[in-house]
Amino acid sequence: MPDDKFVMTTWHADEPISEALWFAGNCASHPDVELKQTVLLHIADEAKRDEMFAIYAASQIED
Repeated sequence: MPDDKFVMTTWHADEPISEALWFAGNCASHPDVELKQTVLLHIADEAKRDEMFAIYAASQIED
């Protein structure tokens, strides 16, 4: 698989969602390709799109 087609995933089952989303915005990177967007995939019994976007936005604000 070419490096520019590689997809990295992470698992944050034992962390608060805010920390997992902070990681997505601040630590996810690729050594060869500039990432231009963050994709969030939240698998749950109930859709919480607006709540997830709000938590993501709040997690990106530095204190």
